[in-house]
Amino acid sequence: MKFIRRLSGFIVVLLLIAVLGGGYLLYFTAYELPFELPFDLPFLPEDEMAGESGSVLVWTVEGASAPGQQTASQPGRIALIDMGGALFPLMDLPEGTSTVMPCGEAAQSPDGRYFAFYAGRDTGSLYLMDGLQPPQAVDEVQRAACMGNGTFAFSPDSTRLAYIDYAAAASGNDFAAGTLKIADAASTTTLFEAERVTAFDVRDERVGYVSFFTDDDGDADEAVITIWDGDTASELAVLRPDEPCAFVSSSVAVLAQDVLSVVLGQQCSSTGQGSWQLYRVDVAAGTAELRDEDDIVGNFQTFGRTNVQFAAPDGSAFAFTAPDGVVANTAGLFAVDTSDFAPRQIIDRQIVMPANTVPANATPHLSPDGRWLAFVQTSPGFENTLVIYDLSDLTQRPTEFSAGSPGDTISALAFTSDSRQLLAVAGGDETANNAIVRFEPGGGEPAVVVRGHHSNRMVVNGDVIAVGDWQFLEDDNEPPYLALVTASTDGMTLNTLFEGATIQDVEVTEQRFAVPLAFRRP
Repeated sequence: MKFIRRLSGFIVVLLLIAVLGGGYLLYFTAYELPFELPFDLPFLPEDEMAGESGSVLVWTVEGASAPGQQTASQPGRIALIDMGGALFPLMDLPEGTSTVMPCGEAAQSPDGRYFAFYAGRDTGSLYLMDGLQPPQAVDEVQRAACMGNGTFAFSPDSTRLAYIDYAAAASGNDFAAGTLKIADAASTTTLFEAERVTAFDVRDERVGYVSFFTDDDGDADEAVITIWDGDTASELAVLRPDEPCAFVSSSVAVLAQDVLSVVLGQQCSSTGQGSWQLYRVDVAAGTAELRDEDDIVGNFQTFGRTNVQFAAPDGSAFAFTAPDGVVANTAGLFAVDTSDFAPRQIIDRQIVMPANTVPANATPHLSPDGRWLAFVQTSPGFENTLVIYDLSDLTQRPTEFSAGSPGDTISALAFTSDSRQLLAVAGGDETANNAIVRFEPGGGEPAVVVRGHHSNRMVVNGDVIAVGDWQFLEDDNEPPYLALVTASTDGMTLNTLFEGATIQDVEVTEQRFAVPLAFRRP
């Protein structure tokens, strides 16, 4: 019956095209019209697509059960699904596409207008979506450009976007560097480029970044700290590693009162020992002062982001991570009050950080208001814990919540836009039992929103959650199939937007999937 209702709605759309667009009817039935014409035509009005809760942007593939199961000839398409379940194709993806993902955890602009995502394999394209308009290709990039936690960002006022276009072999080098590109979000016109960049932080009127320069042996023996004010790039300081060491990692944050915080990682070839160094950079004076340093266990790895900064919105405090030596993408956490720039360790090890391969647990998320830092801490016994840290009050201990039994994961995290709630998928993964759990970062007990078999792709808009959920037939010989469902954050309203298969004679046929990327509104 649901299929019949959707088909009826589709026919109504076609009739509307016939009345309003005349000869467009045949063109649309060939699935070419949505890719060739703008969405402000009468047959696809934005207010009807979005509705009160918006539409869900998805990657959908016919003939495959889940991401990773499709073939090179099944790249799929990007589409919108409204809250009634109607699907509106936006664009076909290039053949060979195997990965489609948001460009990090900050892929949506602060004002909600823009959304950036990656599609391709190890190399692919960065796409930008403006409102409900079809996505536009911005640049051909490495997948690492959308790894997250500082590789892509919008300015706080949403007018600019910035990313690092990494060199093709960056993940195999001693350090990951590329070309920093800053573009106007509305036109995608490039405003500024800088080469050899290893880290950046974008603010409304300025961007701070770090560039590595190498000696004849290819070792990074200079770290140049630069600020771009929208017109001019000004070098603030040139730093050198300890002898006989080389720089291998960096992070930077633009703080209040014309101050930058810079964390540099270095590796010493003679001893194999690595260390981090924290610098306070005065923009007006053009000086960099070393405030603290310490040895690390293990190394900085180019394919794991373990040197990341998270700054409070008012610039009064920030946190940074450093490798813990357990695996390539786990780290410890340090908090710094900018009044004294003295770091103190909050977590000693095994915070799950981004990597070239998708970790089983979610990577760190900063709340939209910049106050709450949420991350997963794992352990050698695979006991995973959700940790929420208040960057506005460094004296408070982090709040911790267990994922459940050993081996259970926290595979997805998402804050609501008002930062008052954090949603997590906790429990088993790979079609096992789990639940969406609601947390109030400021206090209160967690609450189960809905139980199911949820995937690690979840998006939230207001009080509506969209997530993949594996469905099972009573016959154990029939394979599970992935549906796209919505739930209210109070768990009172449940709905299926997209069926992941056709059930015919109690058999699963015609499998397909729709992975949620973001909620979109005009």
